[in-house]
Amino acid sequence: MGATYTRQSSYSDGDVITAAHTNDEFNQLLAAFAASTGHTHDGTTAEGGPITKLLGNTLTFGAGTAGTDITVTFDGETSDGILKWMEDEDRFQFPDDILIESDEKLLFRDTAIYLNSSTDGQLDIVADTEVQIAATTIDMNGAVDISGNLTVGGNIVIGSADISEAELEVLDGLTVTTAEVNVLDGITSDVGELNLLDGSAAGNVVNSKAVIYSSGGKVNATSLQIAGTDLTATAAEFNLLDGGSTIGTTAVSDGHGILMNHGGTMGQTTVQTLAAYLDDEITAMPNLVSTGALDSGSITSGFGTINTGSSTITTTGLITGGSLDIDDVLIDGATIGHTDDTDLITLSNGVVTVAGELDATTLDISGNADIDGTLEADAITVDGTGLVEFIQDTVGAMVSSNTETGITVTYEDGDGTLDFVVGSVDAGATQTTIESIKNTSLVIGRDDDNLIKFTTDNQIIFEVEGSDNVIFKQSGEIEASSLDISGDADIDGPLEADAITVNGTALNTVIAGVTVANATNATTAAVATTVTITDNENTDEDNAIIFTSGGDIDGGNIGLESDGDLTYNPNTGTLTSNKVKILTTDNTAGLTLECTDDDDNDGPIIDLHRNSANPSDNDHLGKIVFSGQDAAGGNKTTFVEIATEARDLSTSEDARLDFNLVNNGTLTNYLRFDTELGITFNDSSDDIDFRIESDDNANMFFIDAGSNHVNIGTSTDYSGVLNVLSTDNGYTLSLVSTDDDSSVGPNLQFRRDSSSPANDDFTGAIYFTAENSSGANHIFSQINSSIVDVTAGSEDGRLETFVYKDGSEISSLKIDGTSVVFNEGSNDVDFRIESNGDVNMFEVDANANSGAGSVGIARNAGAGDSFSDNQLEVFGSARFQSGILFGSDTSTDNMLYDYEEGTFVPNAEFTTTNPTSGSVTTGNGLYTKIGRLVTIHMRLLNINDTGAAGDLKISNLPFTSLVDSGDGAVATFTGSVSHAHCNHAGSTYLTSEVLDNKSEARIIENIDNSNRDPVNTGNINDGTTDFFITITYQTAS
Repeated sequence: MGATYTRQSSYSDGDVITAAHTNDEFNQLLAAFAASTGHTHDGTTAEGGPITKLLGNTLTFGAGTAGTDITVTFDGETSDGILKWMEDEDRFQFPDDILIESDEKLLFRDTAIYLNSSTDGQLDIVADTEVQIAATTIDMNGAVDISGNLTVGGNIVIGSADISEAELEVLDGLTVTTAEVNVLDGITSDVGELNLLDGSAAGNVVNSKAVIYSSGGKVNATSLQIAGTDLTATAAEFNLLDGGSTIGTTAVSDGHGILMNHGGTMGQTTVQTLAAYLDDEITAMPNLVSTGALDSGSITSGFGTINTGSSTITTTGLITGGSLDIDDVLIDGATIGHTDDTDLITLSNGVVTVAGELDATTLDISGNADIDGTLEADAITVDGTGLVEFIQDTVGAMVSSNTETGITVTYEDGDGTLDFVVGSVDAGATQTTIESIKNTSLVIGRDDDNLIKFTTDNQIIFEVEGSDNVIFKQSGEIEASSLDISGDADIDGPLEADAITVNGTALNTVIAGVTVANATNATTAAVATTVTITDNENTDEDNAIIFTSGGDIDGGNIGLESDGDLTYNPNTGTLTSNKVKILTTDNTAGLTLECTDDDDNDGPIIDLHRNSANPSDNDHLGKIVFSGQDAAGGNKTTFVEIATEARDLSTSEDARLDFNLVNNGTLTNYLRFDTELGITFNDSSDDIDFRIESDDNANMFFIDAGSNHVNIGTSTDYSGVLNVLSTDNGYTLSLVSTDDDSSVGPNLQFRRDSSSPANDDFTGAIYFTAENSSGANHIFSQINSSIVDVTAGSEDGRLETFVYKDGSEISSLKIDGTSVVFNEGSNDVDFRIESNGDVNMFEVDANANSGAGSVGIARNAGAGDSFSDNQLEVFGSARFQSGILFGSDTSTDNMLYDYEEGTFVPNAEFTTTNPTSGSVTTGNGLYTKIGRLVTIHMRLLNINDTGAAGDLKISNLPFTSLVDSGDGAVATFTGSVSHAHCNHAGSTYLTSEVLDNKSEARIIENIDNSNRDPVNTGNINDGTTDFFITITYQTAS
C-alpha cells in the first residue's frame, strides 16, 4: 500500500504556527503523493478512489519519444485486452481478438466499403465498386458461389491442368445437360488423349483421330493395318473366315490352295500337297472307321484295328489270325481276358480255368467243388439249412447223447445254446477223478448262510450265519471278530494285541504278582520253581530289563539274558538305552505318546538331550531321520532329516533348526531357523521353488528359484523380479502404516546400491504394461528416476514420466532441481489444468492452428474459440501483481504495473473566499489509469460564486501528479476544457492543467503566448456556468 497523509498537528485559536509545523504537514503531503511510494488511487482503503472517467474531446497517450511504442492494457480479472501503437511501423497492433457485433461494420473510407457479418456463419465484404484481393495465391477450401460474372485475367488451373481462355471459349454454346457432363466424372484421360476425339464422328473414320463405333457397333475404315502391315483382303474374303452356311461349288484343281492352321499360325498349301499326305497316311493307317457295312472283299491280317463305330460286323466264316479286342475284352488263342489282365480264363480240353474272381448272380455246381483258398459268402446253406443252424443242430445232437455220470447237457434249439447241469457229488463216496475246481466266483457251502467263498482275489472267506466271520489274507493275517483257541497256539512272530488277559486277568497284573527266584545267567538255566517280580516303583534306581535267551517260549526251559543296556526307572518312569528300535508291519502308529494331564499347558513331550561333559558352540543336539530303502539295491537311505544345533552356549543361548531333504541324491537344506540369522529357505541356493497357498489360490506366494523371481498370486513369469497378479478391481498392492506420528506413513523405496555412483545413473522405474492387439506385452507408460548430480552434499535428482504416442515413447513430465518440464521433445501433446468449475483453467495447445502452439487461460469462458499461434489467450480477466514487461525489455522502469478505472468527486473552491452560502458546485469525475498515466474526465455544473473571490481550483483528484525532477522536463500537465456560460474574450481559449506534485487542477484562460490567467469569479456567471474537463497527467506512483 502506498503512503497516506497523516495529520501532524492540531491547532486551537491563538496557537502559533511555525515553519516546522508547516514543513511537517508538507512532508506528509509529499510522501502521500510521491511518485514511487505515494498512494495509488486504486480504489482500496487509504489509496484514494479509482479514476473511472476521462473527460475531454482529446486524449493524448505517450510522451512523443521516437521509436517508442505505446501500449494500452485493459486489466480484466482473468483476461487482459491490449491495444498497441507501433511507432516506427505507423500502425495499431491488436494482439487480442476484436469482436464486431452483428449489426455493426468495419468501415473503410466511407460507409459504402465495409466488413460485417449480416448473419451467423457468414462474412460480408462490401464495396460500392470493386473488391480487389492482391495475393500470389488465394486458397479456398470450401465451395465458391458466384452470383455474378467471374473474370479471370490469366488461366484457370484445376489440379495440374492449366486451362486457357481460348480453351474455355470452346465451351461457349455447349448444350450438354448436367447428366451428360456427369458422364465425365471419374475420367482419367489427359488433354492429349481427349484431343483424339476432336472431329471424330460415329461410324466414320477421320485420320489421326480416335475411332468411334456407330450405333450398330460398326467401324467404317478405308484400310486396316496390323503391326505395320496393311491388310489387302476384301470384306468378302474376310467373310469366308466367318463359317457361314453358304458353300461354293468351285472345282478343285492343281494349283488351288488350302487354308490351314499350322501350329497356331494360319497358312496355305496346295491341293497336290494335301493329296500326297492323305495317300501316305491311309496306307499306314492303324485304324479304319466305317459307318456302313463292309459286305465285299476281304480284310487281311496286319491291317490293324477295325473300329465299326455303331455298325455291326456279320460273318458266316471264321475270324482267324491274331487276337480279337472287343470293348477291352481280348480273345487271344486259348485265353480270354481283359486288356489289363489278358489271361483271366484259360481254355483246354474239358477244363475252364479262372485265374481271377468269378462274379455271378447265381452259380449252380452240380458236381463237387474243390476250393483251395478261402470261401467267402454272405450266407451258406447245407441242404436248405443255414450253415450256423446246421452246425448247432449237429453239435446239439452230439452232446445230447452224453453218458457222463452226474452231467446233463441239453441243447436249446431256440437260441442255439447248451445247458450243462452238474448233479450232486456223493460226499460219502471217494472222488478220484476231480483234480481241481477253479472259478473266480467259486462258493462252497451247506446253505446260503454258511459258505466258503473264493470270490475275492487272494482271500478265503468263511461265512457263518450270513456274516464274514474269518478271513485268511495273502499277507498271512487272519481277520476275525473273535478267535477262540481251545488248545495251544504256536506263534513264531510278534503277538500284537490291544490287551492281553490270563484267565480273565490283565497280563500286567499277573506279571506284577510274580516273584522270580533261583534265576541265573548261566549257559544252562535252572528250572525255576517259583518266579516272583517285586513291584519296587518307589525305588529311584535304574533296573535292567531281562530278555529271554533265543525267545523260546514254547514250553521248554527259558534262559535269561541281562547283557542289554535297556533299563527302567520306576520312580521317574524313564526307559534308558543306547538305541531303541520299534518295528511295525502296517500303517498303525509304531510309537504313541499319550498324556492324560488336564492342564492345558502340558502334553506329550519328546526330549532329545545331548548330555555332553564338554559342550561347545555349534554342537549338534540331535536329529530326527526319515529313511527308507533305495531302488537300486534295497539300501537304507536317509530321505528327510530334522537336525538341531547349539549356536551359542553363552547366557544368550542361540540355536539352529534345519529341515533337510534329499534332492537329486544329495541331502539339501530346505528350511533353516536360526536365532542369529533368522529364517532361511533353500540355504544351499539350489533350484528349489517356494510356494504358499491361500484358500482359493495355489500360488498365493511363489518364489521361482530357477528364474530368480518372486510371484504373488501367480506362478507365471511376467519378467519382473517381483510379480503380483490381481484378478479383481481391488488393491493389487497396499502399504499401510499404523504409526500415530503425523510425519510417518507407508514408504516405498527404490534404491540403487552402486559401488561407483555417477551422474545420470538410472535409479529406478515403474512400468505400466499390457497386451497389444497382437497379444504381445507392451509398455504403455512409465516413470523413471535418475541422478543429475551425485556429489555428496549437493545431490540433484530427476523424475521423468513417459507415455507412448503412435507407438513411440515420449516424455510427458520431467522434474529436476532446476525445472519442471512438460512435453520435453516438443511433441503434439496438450497440457491442461482444471479448476473447480473450469476444465480448461490453464491450457497449452501444443499444436494450435499451424503447429506453433499457444497458451490459454480459463478457456471454458470462451468455449468453442480456436487458439491462435504463439499467443497467450485469456478468456476472462487477469491480474499481474508485479507488472508486465513487453517484448525483450527487462527494465523494471518500463514495466506496466497498474491499470484501473474508477470514479471520484472533484472538490471545487475559490482561492480567496468561497461562496457565502451553499457549495461552489456539484460535480463528478471518471478516471482511467494505465501504469503511471491517468486520464480524468470531470464535470462541474452550475458554479456558485455568490460572495466568492479568487481563482477557481479543483482539488480531490484521484492521484497526485509526478514531482518535478528539477530539470524542467515536467512542470505542468494540460488538458482540454469545454464550457457553457463562461465569460472570456473571443480571442482566448480555455485549457486545464495540473501542476507537478499536486492532486488539484485549475482552468486557464490563454490570452496569448505569454499571458495565461486562471479562471476566477470574473469569468463565472453565477449559477449557470458549467465546465467539462479532460486532462491526462503522470502520477507520482
